[in-house]
Amino acid sequence: MVIDWHNYGYTILQLRLSSDSVLVNIAKKIERIFGRLADDNFCVTNAMSCDLNDDWRIKAYSLHDRPSVLTSLSSRQKHNLFNKLKSTYPIFGCSNKEQMMTVLQPLLRQKMAR
Repeated sequence: MVIDWHNYGYTILQLRLSSDSVLVNIAKKIERIFGRLADDNFCVTNAMSCDLNDDWRIKAYSLHDRPSVLTSLSSRQKHNLFNKLKSTYPIFGCSNKEQMMTVLQPLLRQKMAR
């Protein structure tokens, strides 16, 4: 059994119930027991790994979520991306003037730099 730790389930339950709830305490004990019985444990932060090790004596490997390559988008790419997103997510929609600015801003910067 392998456990992928993103947070403690009992702490999520604690948001709904009180911290001294019997159900919260049972959930915490179950997490601790199964965490120790697991063949392997991993998480996405060093902080979670340290917390599991220090508080629960569970060895967890940190496997960070990150893209393989980070690149900046050009203004044209940003413009195209937001146009594509706004068809599904209206929050990304904006007025024509604002849309034009994603294309025109680099041109204006170039002219001002001369």
